[in-house]
Amino acid sequence: MTTLIECIEEAHRRKGQWDEQDVKDLLRVISCAINESQVDWDEGDELWARVLEGDEVVAIVSAVMPLAILKEPYRNHVSCQELAGSPQVYFVDNFEMPAFATSKEALEGLFERSLTDNVTYDSMSINDLWWATVH
Repeated sequence: MTTLIECIEEAHRRKGQWDEQDVKDLLRVISCAINESQVDWDEGDELWARVLEGDEVVAIVSAVMPLAILKEPYRNHVSCQELAGSPQVYFVDNFEMPAFATSKEALEGLFERSLTDNVTYDSMSINDLWWATVH
């Protein structure tokens, strides 16, 4: 099974194939597949877009590399294979549980910028990843 860090590394290798239109296309596919969802994204300012179902975040999509992280219940609802940029799609049970580990330095290399010290990188949740890398 591929780990989240492996997905991020692969997406980083292909980031030159990813642009704003690809982000919008992936957001459209996800939001159309999830009833009554909406997109939350400040284009040009935020490095992640979020798809919400009501008040709940059900997916995040990177604006800088072909990567999406979705909640597991949507695995069979969203098909991204035909999209340009061939995004890496990773499914998780929830966004709150610390379920993966990395180092701050590794993520700084992949996101190509300094990150906050206010996250526990050796026990991260998806929300932690989003918060540490959104701006």
